[in-house]
Amino acid sequence: MQNTTNSNYERGSVWRKWDLHIHTPASFFWKGAKKLNEMSDDEKQTEIETFISTINESDVSVFCLMDYWTFDWYLEMKKYLIKNPDKLKKTIFPGIELRIESPVDYRLNIHCILSDKLSDQELQDFKSELHIRSIDKKLSDDSLRKFAKSLDESKARIHGFNNPDVLTDDKLFDLGAKTAEITKDSLEKAFTQIPSESGFIILPYDTSDGLSKLDWERHPHADNYFMQTAHIFETRDEKNIDLISGYRTDTNEKYFENFYKTLGNKSKPCISGSDAHKFSEYGKFPSDKITWIKADPTFEGLKQIIFEPQERVRIQANNPEYDFNKPYFDRISIKNEVPIPVYDDGTLKIAQNEIKLNKNLVAIIGGRGDGKSTIINYLANCFGKITLNDTNFTNHDSFEVEHHKINEINITPDDKINYIASEKLNNHLDFVFISQGELKSKLQKPDDLSDTLKALLHIHEKGFSKVLENEIYSVNEKIASLEKWKLQKDEQNELINSQAFHQRVVDVNSTLLNGLKNSQNKLNIEQYNVNLTKFSDLQKEINLAVAILNKINSFTQEISSLIEKNHLDNPAYSLPDFSSYKSGIKFHIQDLETKASSIKTKNESIKTDLLTRGVSGDLTSLVTNIEKYQNIIKNTQSKILDINQKDSELNRLKSLRSEFGNRIKFDYENQKNNIDNGWENFLSHHDESNKKLINDIILSDKKINITGKINFNLEEFYKLLSESLNKNTYKDVDELKSQYKIKSLDDLSNFIENEFNAKLDSLNHKKQEFIDLFFLTEKRSAYLKTEADIKYDGKYLNQLSAGQKGTAYLRIQLANSAFSTPIIFDQPEDDLDNKFIVGELINIFKELKKYRQIIIVTHNANLVVNADAEQVIVAQNENETLSYISGSLEDTKIQQHVCDILEGGVTAFEKRKNKYNLK
Repeated sequence: MQNTTNSNYERGSVWRKWDLHIHTPASFFWKGAKKLNEMSDDEKQTEIETFISTINESDVSVFCLMDYWTFDWYLEMKKYLIKNPDKLKKTIFPGIELRIESPVDYRLNIHCILSDKLSDQELQDFKSELHIRSIDKKLSDDSLRKFAKSLDESKARIHGFNNPDVLTDDKLFDLGAKTAEITKDSLEKAFTQIPSESGFIILPYDTSDGLSKLDWERHPHADNYFMQTAHIFETRDEKNIDLISGYRTDTNEKYFENFYKTLGNKSKPCISGSDAHKFSEYGKFPSDKITWIKADPTFEGLKQIIFEPQERVRIQANNPEYDFNKPYFDRISIKNEVPIPVYDDGTLKIAQNEIKLNKNLVAIIGGRGDGKSTIINYLANCFGKITLNDTNFTNHDSFEVEHHKINEINITPDDKINYIASEKLNNHLDFVFISQGELKSKLQKPDDLSDTLKALLHIHEKGFSKVLENEIYSVNEKIASLEKWKLQKDEQNELINSQAFHQRVVDVNSTLLNGLKNSQNKLNIEQYNVNLTKFSDLQKEINLAVAILNKINSFTQEISSLIEKNHLDNPAYSLPDFSSYKSGIKFHIQDLETKASSIKTKNESIKTDLLTRGVSGDLTSLVTNIEKYQNIIKNTQSKILDINQKDSELNRLKSLRSEFGNRIKFDYENQKNNIDNGWENFLSHHDESNKKLINDIILSDKKINITGKINFNLEEFYKLLSESLNKNTYKDVDELKSQYKIKSLDDLSNFIENEFNAKLDSLNHKKQEFIDLFFLTEKRSAYLKTEADIKYDGKYLNQLSAGQKGTAYLRIQLANSAFSTPIIFDQPEDDLDNKFIVGELINIFKELKKYRQIIIVTHNANLVVNADAEQVIVAQNENETLSYISGSLEDTKIQQHVCDILEGGVTAFEKRKNKYNLK
């Protein structure tokens, strides 16, 4: 029987305590105050109320009544609940504990757990088909007494009773209950009286009177029968739990195959009940062997442990919910019909206030336009994983991170999100978001894939080494600066920083200086300058004498005019005789001119003589300019020395640039080795909890291998090379290829080392473009890259189908991210190979969800049903208003939606059921 106040488990399947083996006062071996058959009506009601109160106060969610041979207490409780329907808060299943015929020297217990949806009549019909062995009577209290009477005194005494002939009815009932056995055939017939899948057999294994004590060597048929007939086993021994659940271990390796075959080649679920015989022992599991079941607390939920015995049930002390510490999105709260952007026109609205999320595998389904992707796109947009067209939905400034054990997203009317994380994570919970069609688009961008692979291997540099890149840049900058300096010109277009230019200056001045330093030349020049001085003095004297003579002539004329004018009639006034003075002056002038002419002639002779000795120029200043010439020579020689040093530095830098060929090659090879080593390290350095997962995702049958690859794009290289050269230097690209002969990284390295500088010097222009092609990282990366190359299923990426490419990329993406971060994946089936989905992805998701929350939007029923999604969210669109209903796969309403919406939904459920061959 199930409580009706909380029938909708919208968060889906979560771990709960289940105690599927308790007894009540109806059981003949009850340790409480009174047994049911001893109670008055008032006492029954009081005890039932105590029973229900105990159940409600327990932290166990589901109980099963396993009274020996009877459903009486369950039926009495149902009568009470008809009058008091709100009293029971937990789920209670009817069950019955029996003993069954078997070739053992003890009484083999067998339990039947039945659906709480069965009617009273169906329960009675089930019981009535059970026949007691040896007397062939239907199971009843009276039949148990009759069987007890059939025992002789010695058999009764072995079990602690007197001669049956003298026992009371109560004692006969106890003796019969303790010793009777039902037939195997009648048990099978009993199940035909109830609907299919409304009852299961629980067989004790290593618990009280369990199957483990059966001698399988002497009774192989009986062992096979019981092992294969049982749906569920009750056990507390870890070794037996591993074997029955289908876990191969080092301990059971030797006999696992035989045991598994005996089970019918299928795993089966294990449970451990309290086997409580009084109220105070309910939910108290021996040795903390608590049964945890991840399912709704319903009989449909119980079926999940049949379908998924390894995933849905645990026997351990602590809640499996906390076996792995992982952040997750707990709920999305939506206030006042927040508008949701769509990609065409208009907006949609979400009519509900909250969507609770399971922390494991959440599958969102729905028809076209029903808003399956809306919520996850909104979430991804707010966390910066994608950008929607509507800018109103990019505002997430109001993230509030609190220290809390759950993660919560609240979408408010102001398009804000309040986010509560499991830890303070700087306002951000990281998660992997794979949008619809992303796999295909990523695979069209090899660089993105390579970067993803490098990130997986923790190789963070995207290309060329920064250290070497900076060194190359520095060397080329210095070479360019020196070459620019060497090309400077003067007004006459002469290269002023060339050695030849300055050598000519040194040569001229050295010639002059050497000429001046000759003793004869020096005497001649000195005599020349002395003569010039004498000549100058004579010239001054001549000029003075001429001036005096001119003065006398002028004076004589003035006196003569005055006499004629004023004293013509007076003979006493006559002109003075200056002729002797004038003659003397003229003679003196002639003498001086003769001497000057002689000096001039001597200097001309000296000048001619010096000229023949190689001395030219202004002889008057040569002697005084010796220091000047020496300074010119000294300064010019210093410039020549500087030029030589810079030429030497230029040659050194060019030589260093040549060496970069090998260093560039080494750097790319080192990057390749880093990828190779990174892959090996990645596979070998995961902790034990992740190794199996990595193996399932990446290595499964060695499907994926990652190696470093140096990719030299020949066509791109020669395209860029032709752009960096003058067209008249080659006829066509083929001629260019024959000139340069570069086809690989090795060729490139050799060219830089041996030919680059000469080729560069021969260019008239575009030199910088030519340099950039070989040394500028951005330019070189267009044709030369070290990539992480993926090989999948024995084929390289370009040899794979689109589905195989998507599959390979997804494996990498799953392994790339931290194992605890949530992953949100929009319609994986669009990009993935269906064989991979059915054969591998389902199992990967089943394993992966232990470590991280997975939210998928999907049309694929297998990903929902056979990956055993803990929660299914059904998107619906009515009048442009979105709504979401959610629940577990065991919820019949959710099952119907899965079958109605998803292609192959019915088939997927059948396939899941057939794994167990459930009849």
